[in-house]
Amino acid sequence: MADDLGKDFKMSYADLIVVCDNVHSSITRDAAVMAGYGITPLMTSAFKVKIDEFLSYPSDTTLMTDLMSATHNKNVLANNLRIMARTFGTRAKLAFANDDGKYEKFVLKDLSHATDGNLLLFCERICLEATKFLPEFAVTGLTQDMIDDLMNKRNELRTAMIVQEDAVKLRDETANIRVKKANELYRELNKYTTIGKTIWYEVNEALYNDYVIYDYTGSSSSGGGGSAVPAAPENLSVDVNTMIFSWSSTPNTQNYTLEKSVVGIEWEIIYTGPDNFFMYVPETEGLNVYRVKGSNSIGSGLYSSMMSYNYLGLPAPDYVSIAITNASTGEVALNWGEVPLSTFYKLYVSSVALGAVAGEYVLVGQYAVASYTGIFALSQRHFFKVIAGNIDEESIASDSVFVEL
Repeated sequence: MADDLGKDFKMSYADLIVVCDNVHSSITRDAAVMAGYGITPLMTSAFKVKIDEFLSYPSDTTLMTDLMSATHNKNVLANNLRIMARTFGTRAKLAFANDDGKYEKFVLKDLSHATDGNLLLFCERICLEATKFLPEFAVTGLTQDMIDDLMNKRNELRTAMIVQEDAVKLRDETANIRVKKANELYRELNKYTTIGKTIWYEVNEALYNDYVIYDYTGSSSSGGGGSAVPAAPENLSVDVNTMIFSWSSTPNTQNYTLEKSVVGIEWEIIYTGPDNFFMYVPETEGLNVYRVKGSNSIGSGLYSSMMSYNYLGLPAPDYVSIAITNASTGEVALNWGEVPLSTFYKLYVSSVALGAVAGEYVLVGQYAVASYTGIFALSQRHFFKVIAGNIDEESIASDSVFVEL
């Protein structure tokens, strides 16, 4: 949520504290004339206490950091649980090869994209079913300890979900309380500045100006609104592990607007608020472009450079490498990075004349590990690419590598 929704003023919280401190110093200095308007030293001290209390109140940045940490922990546990649950499906396929009814109890369509809630229910179900059919699972190596471990991991995810939910609630509740406290402080500030301006109007311009606050309908001496629109934000990026989009903060910015587009023509706003980060998981897979801009009371600034991000439920294997292990026989060894949530890899080869570009790829085989060693024809160039997959989906192909034998 935007942390400034419901505010009775447009300046930032940091600027509010600075202005209040300055005005507190002024009314302390002018205590004698303030007394004529019923302002006592006790009231002045109470105003300072409110300022200090608001200063010490948890910031949205702190609470957002806690939320990001809780979300990352939950996502890691959910991914690990999906991997464990998928092994039960593989074992069920072995145990119930001739009984699709039993096997279907251990399969959840599109497991990679199942919600956390559905994942909890699915894991609880397969634990119950696996216990019921444990004797039939014996030939697959499944034990009661494995079932108990899956249930324990399921319970850990549920706890992590509660922690994340609590972090979201705490951030929202704290933001609401922060707005109320800020509005109360601003109202009291207005009371003192109204009195101060009345006292010094056409008497002392310098002292009068000590009680002037700008509420960001124009420029401000406190610096939050600025006299120009913000510069274009830089370093727009996304952390694919936490799905946190972030960018460098820009001076004189009150709010940021993050947008996405499929083709860079029609844009959709996905975030508006004061933070220079936002957690966002695209609703569908595919390539999108993103941009962000800042704004203040003067207007909107320039957009950042566009960033492209291809959101895939299952990423392609990376770091594919190849080495000749026996030049005389044409034996080569391939290795690639493991892909979380994948249960198999498909290796493809395109064999062409020396120096030629890749042609049609054919399947070499499907493997459970992220490596392969095999023999290929001599006097040819061989291109290789790898696809990761599981029972629900397959990734796009990796970048290709080639070797000449």
